[in-house]
Amino acid sequence: MTHLGDRIAAFVDGQLPVDERRIAETHVASCAECRRKVREQQLLKSRMTSLGQVRAPDHLLASLSDVHRLAAAAEPSSPGWLTRCLRSSTMRALVAVSGATVTVTALAYVIGSPADAGEGEVRPPVEQFAADFNESAPAMPSSGDRIAAPSAVDTIRQVTTSSLLVDDRTDVDADDADAVRLLRDAAGQSSYLDQLVRNYRITTGTSGQIRGREAVEVRAVRGGDVAAVFWIDSATGELLRRLLYDDDGSVADSRDYGADDASSASADTGGAVDGATISPISAQTLDALAKSGWPCHDLLARDMGRVRGHWVDVGNQHVVRLTYTDGLTRLALYEQRGALDESDLDGFERHRVGGSPVWLRTGEPSIAVWSADGVVYTVVTDAAAGRLRDAVAELPHERIESGALDRVQNGLQQMGSWVAPV
Repeated sequence: MTHLGDRIAAFVDGQLPVDERRIAETHVASCAECRRKVREQQLLKSRMTSLGQVRAPDHLLASLSDVHRLAAAAEPSSPGWLTRCLRSSTMRALVAVSGATVTVTALAYVIGSPADAGEGEVRPPVEQFAADFNESAPAMPSSGDRIAAPSAVDTIRQVTTSSLLVDDRTDVDADDADAVRLLRDAAGQSSYLDQLVRNYRITTGTSGQIRGREAVEVRAVRGGDVAAVFWIDSATGELLRRLLYDDDGSVADSRDYGADDASSASADTGGAVDGATISPISAQTLDALAKSGWPCHDLLARDMGRVRGHWVDVGNQHVVRLTYTDGLTRLALYEQRGALDESDLDGFERHRVGGSPVWLRTGEPSIAVWSADGVVYTVVTDAAAGRLRDAVAELPHERIESGALDRVQNGLQQMGSWVAPV
């Protein structure tokens, strides 16, 4: 179908007929432009509903109901020159334009105020978030948890005897289906592996020995370069080692798995921030959060897909945690109400993204913190700096206002986007 056009409002309000809505949902899922406009419409409705009602001042209501003034106004009298001027069509037009200008300017001043002004300042527990990120890494199944899979072993034997085996990191021809099957049997079925298969070509490579055990390579390839290598035991189908590579071909991370690896035997519990209560967020709740103005992107940094969401209760804070991955690297986005308290960010450097300040600390993991529209964002990731920069740029930001004129200008821009979102 064509773009939704003027049906976007009806789509967001759920007013389209069932059949037409299904067609529209399918189109929105594949059309970036319509997804953006649907998102803007949702944010508009969320902002409009949050404005509330404006009550007229008591002195104005009292003056309007004053009986003496009403009686005097009812007495007929000959109009003076000022009255005649005010009754002229030209003067009425000027008054109307002036009044409209004042009204729009006042509304723009209110709308253009910093969204954080009414929120309390927040100190995001970045160290706890970093620990939570590390604890929430997906665990590989241990040999004790693995069910014997003869099909995987047969596949390994077939691959090692019939495939081209090489010793460098160049792409090779192999049976992709067999390579994917090997990796699924070794690593277990998960949304992380789904993202890996979606973003990379999975192939087989060379064979060799890992810790004295015969093993075969399974490679994740993109753009002709090998991004990761998984060594799988030729006899048991168990994952023994994973290597991640930088763009320059150097090893960025090496991790061994096996019975002696405590992390491989532990279940993925979703993380454990000290003193925090963690519970999963359903897909329906994530949709409701997105419609109410919370950024719950399906994708970040071009190809990192959202694989899950959790509530993280830290003290009296109810934090949204969204987990993203491309299959090899992870990113956790923490969102909480308030304005960022910048007084407790030791070790962070101040940068600007889209004109607004972002506090960044590189390391393992890297962390970025900022606030916009009454929400404090904390991004924690083990991805490269470029991917972190892309993810931060795709999330909301607001520029620093220098005065009343900037505030009015910002409000006019927001009001303009309500009328004609771009």
